Order: sequence, then structure tokens, then C-alpha cells
Amino acid sequence: VKSHLFLCGKLQSLAHLFKILTESPDFIHTALFNGKIQIAFFYLSGGHFQLIERCNHTPISPHTETCAGYNQNQHNYQYHISHQLLHLRNHGICLNDNKGASAAVVGARAAYIGGCHGTACALSDKLYGVPAGGTMAHAWVQMFDTEYEAFEAYCKMYPHAATLLVDTYDTVSSGIPNAIKAFKNVLLPMGITDCGIRLDSGDIAYLSKKARKMLDDAGLFDCKIVASNSLDEYIIKDIIRQGACVDTFGVGERLITAESAPVFGAVYKLVAVETENGQIVPKIKLSENTAKITNPHFKKLYRYYDKSTGMALADEMTVYDETVDDTKERTIFDPVDTWKKKTLENFTAKQLLVPVFLGGKLVYESPAPSEIRAYCAEQVDNLWDEIKRFENPHKYYVDLSEKLWNIKMDLVKSPQNR
Repeated sequence: VKSHLFLCGKLQSLAHLFKILTESPDFIHTALFNGKIQIAFFYLSGGHFQLIERCNHTPISPHTETCAGYNQNQHNYQYHISHQLLHLRNHGICLNDNKGASAAVVGARAAYIGGCHGTACALSDKLYGVPAGGTMAHAWVQMFDTEYEAFEAYCKMYPHAATLLVDTYDTVSSGIPNAIKAFKNVLLPMGITDCGIRLDSGDIAYLSKKARKMLDDAGLFDCKIVASNSLDEYIIKDIIRQGACVDTFGVGERLITAESAPVFGAVYKLVAVETENGQIVPKIKLSENTAKITNPHFKKLYRYYDKSTGMALADEMTVYDETVDDTKERTIFDPVDTWKKKTLENFTAKQLLVPVFLGGKLVYESPAPSEIRAYCAEQVDNLWDEIKRFENPHKYYVDLSEKLWNIKMDLVKSPQNR
């Protein structure tokens, strides 16, 4: 798990789950509406997220475990995809989906939230409003007798979205010259200068610089260059460092399958129960692997910002009845290496969690993907560049309050947990 992560897909999958639940009254009674539920995901030290349930002594049923499985399946994948995009979002990515219908649709949504400018998946546009776009396929070029005829027909059919794929035969000696010819013969007489070419093979850094010169020499200064071909954040970083003249990157299978980190270990664990008299009882799951010991209790999550810079300093989880006073100094500490402490001054505390379901009713209106995307970008911009490094990033701390840490240690030592 990387040092920072943005979450997406939770409310979307919860909305779908809510629809399923409303079609089965018995299911609703036993699994959801017999008590109160507050749902929240936290990024914890050790890479865990926890789904917190607050219920009026409702026994855990097979139905509830079904909810857990469904949510894990939905959330883990979308969280993972959106996280992949955090390294790429400043480079004008255009997503090209190609790995399964369901993965393409929700993956495109997650990628858009993480920073993609659009998707080649039209269904994601229809369902979630993710801007759809794209270029031609090699098959389009191959269907015509000549490459130029293919380009000419495409420009006539899509004059305001003409991005031509130039590597079907020979990029430099055929593809780019024929694209230039089509642009000049079809688009320029219509007063259209907004066009593009796509490079899908070969040395992208070299070919993009060669293409840029050929286009500029032809007077097509507004023509954009799109690059694709099994790209990921590391290849893109190298291409940019080598001075490539690329305006947009199309990232496909290595993003939609999260190739660089294919496993996202989010798990569902019970952390507290509410008794009939309203008492919240913290619960813990122990393990010989210390990173898998859960953080107990019904919790709040705060994010602390430096007032002078606006940058995020750290996150801190507290017990639900704690309130942070940001008018006073606050000392936070690493919950594992407890000797690592930091005293915060001149900071702002922001509580991150909001109610989604109360009393079995949906009380939260899910924002549009574009709003979630803007919030994601804002939060990532509030992280120091050192935290966003590709290699050996500085750790962004998610600490426990002293009260919560003490409760956890008491539960670890408690004989009843043996």
C-alpha cells in the first residue's frame, strides 16, 4: 500500500447494495434496519481500512457477511484504480479501457476520480458521466484500400474529433504524412485546426518529437499528439524526462488491472458493538502479525492542516466521544513507534467523516464523479511533494489518539482475548 490513497466507489456500491436490500424486507430487518449504522473507511497504519458498524445489539447474520463480501469486492478494486492515477493526473491522461465489461465501467469511473480526463468506455459516460472520447482503431484503417482514404473518411465523419492513428503501416513515412494531407484537405477548408494524431507503437519519445516537427513544418501547430501502447506511470515519467512532445497519454491495461500493485489488501472487521442500554463496547482482532491487529472502537477521523501553508500535516483517529480543540497545541505520535512524536501548533483540525445512513435511512446525497474528482485533486494538492514521490516516499502519518491507543493496548493485554 502506498503512502497516500484516495477512496472512491464506496457510495456508488452502497447505493447499489441499498437497492438490493430494499427489495427484501427480511434481509433489511436482520442485516441493516434493525439498528443504526454509520459507515466509514479509514486509512490505517499497516494499510488497513475498517468498516465500522454501530448497531443496537443486532447479531451478526449471514446476510451481514454478504454485505461485507460485496463491499470488499467493489471497494478494493476502485480504490486501487483511483490510487494508480494519483501519480499520473498531472500528465493529461485519457483512459483506454479494455479489460472486461464490469472492470472497464467502474474502473473508468475510479480512474476519472483519480485524475483521468476521460475514458474510451462509452458506458461509463452513460452511467456515471465520465467524459467519453477516443480515436480510431487499426481496423478502421485496414478496412480501406489506402491509409489516406481511411483518414479522409474519418475526418469527414468526425471533423471536430479527428484524432488519427498513424502507426498501422509506417508512422514516419506513411502515417504522419497521410494525416497531414487529410487535415489540410478536409479540416482546414472547414476552418478546423483542432485535430490530433495517435502513436501506439515504437519509440514514443523519438516518434513524438519527429511527429511534432513534421506537424509544425506543415503549419499544424494546434494538432495534438496522443501516445498509448502499454503505458504506466514509470514509462510516462521516463518519456517526459526524455523530452517527448506528447499532449495526452492513453493508459489501458496496466491501469485497469493495476499491474504495478495488483493486490489491495482491504479487509472487513468488526470493531465495536452497541449494547441494549446504548453502551459502545470496543472489539479487537488480534494477530501474530502486528500489522493485522485491528484498531478497535467506534471512531472519528481528523485531518490536521498547517494554517500557514494549507498543507496536510497528518491524520489522527480518535474515539467517537473525543473532540479536538485546534486552538491549543496537540501532540500526536506514531502508534507503532511511539517514541516518534510531533507537537502541532497553528493548525486547523477537520473532521473527515459524515453520516451516510442513520436509523436505516440514507441521509447523504452522493456527489457527482466530477465533484469527487475535484475534491480528490484538492486533497492530493494538500500533500507535500515528498509524500508523492514514486520511490521511497515520505510517510504520511495516520496516528491514534492517546485515549484510543490506550484502549487498544488494554484489549491486546486482556485475558478475555486469549
